[in-house]
Amino acid sequence: MTNLQADRATAEALAEEVAASTSSRRTWRKVTTLLDRFGVHRLTTPVRHRIAEALDVAGLLVEPPFTEVERYGTVRLSLRGRSSPETNLPIAAADEAIRVTFWRAGQPPRELMFSAARAGDGVLWLDVDVSQLSEASALLGLLQPLCENQLNLAMLEDLFEADSLPKVRAYTEDTAVRCVSSFAVRAEEDEANPDNVDESKAGSLVFQPVEFLAGERWLVSCWHRARITRDGADEAGELTPEDHSSLVEEIAERWPASGLSSAGDLGLMVLYELARTYTRSRRVLYAWHDQWELDFFRRRERTETVTLLRMRGLIAHLKEHLEALNQPGMSKNPRLVWFAHATDGVEAERIDDIIDRALANLRALGDTLRASIDLHATLAFAQQSRRAEHFQELVAIVAAVVLIPTLVAGIFGANTRLPGEGTWLGFGLMIAAMVLSGVLAYAAIRGQRGRGHRK
Repeated sequence: MTNLQADRATAEALAEEVAASTSSRRTWRKVTTLLDRFGVHRLTTPVRHRIAEALDVAGLLVEPPFTEVERYGTVRLSLRGRSSPETNLPIAAADEAIRVTFWRAGQPPRELMFSAARAGDGVLWLDVDVSQLSEASALLGLLQPLCENQLNLAMLEDLFEADSLPKVRAYTEDTAVRCVSSFAVRAEEDEANPDNVDESKAGSLVFQPVEFLAGERWLVSCWHRARITRDGADEAGELTPEDHSSLVEEIAERWPASGLSSAGDLGLMVLYELARTYTRSRRVLYAWHDQWELDFFRRRERTETVTLLRMRGLIAHLKEHLEALNQPGMSKNPRLVWFAHATDGVEAERIDDIIDRALANLRALGDTLRASIDLHATLAFAQQSRRAEHFQELVAIVAAVVLIPTLVAGIFGANTRLPGEGTWLGFGLMIAAMVLSGVLAYAAIRGQRGRGHRK
């Protein structure tokens, strides 16, 4: 098969995966993953054009174009020509699929039916259940009046597509409307073989993508399907969006006394609750390493290393998400805050502090992991060296015990002047000399070995 045929076969397989994806329109792929799929390892200009051409022939659209991506980036793949019908969602269906709450400064929030929601002097939070809605176009006409006619189809399509990494996107020069991609994360224990000491002590990280659209008086959100990873490199599956009722309740308790009033303020409060999950997950990562250390103190070099290798991948994956979410310089430039129209920078600073602490702790844990890997490798090498030394000593002992008596027998056989030649007495003397020389050789080697160990 030629390179061209192999590239087209790979691109067609990717197109089939996109068509079968639960996200229904687009899927994300890391650039490094695509390079591996196409069997190349350098992102040169010819490779960029080669892969871009194969994907284009397979009917795949790539965002951003593959000729412009960086090796560390991700691309969004979608099938060319797949579009959503321009249909309106029935109000009854919207009542079921969209949770509406009205937030006024200094007052507890009120929950409304979608059919009764109206734009007012407070903030409307429209939380869309994507498991019940699959087409952005069906929602556009209903949301426009509640969102001050600031929405368009491209914005809703971004809302309905879970980004692979957090991002902030402003749709207009005045940043009146922003799309914010964030995430929650939780650590999950591995249920398989809990009593097997040779199994990994590390479990999985479950990433819950959350997408937002925000204006000044409205906030639209989507909790997407959660993604599971056991090693940070590959996804082990997807889960239904996690229930976030408790998150809404936490925000509702804080809102009346907060003095906040805008959709940007509300969005930051949601981000803060999401950020709290980073601390809990980081603590579990530390606990997994502590569990490995306890086993290591007992079993030394016999301890499995799968835990360390998997944790390195999980830490790198979580750091990648946190670094994408981090917005350095917010205190000096308010335009860098995730949401526009925020009236108080304190909430943003609290989120930034959590992210900075999580990143610092993950870097420290990464250093600890590297030290653990080095220590395990050192002990394993020392044990291997001891085995090799013991084998060499055994060979030396066997050689001495066998060769020296053989030398004695050779001397008896070659020298006719020795007493007892041709008699049983001579034979007995030879055997005795062979045994004695073997014992003396063994004793000499053991004594030398003992003195070496004492030194």
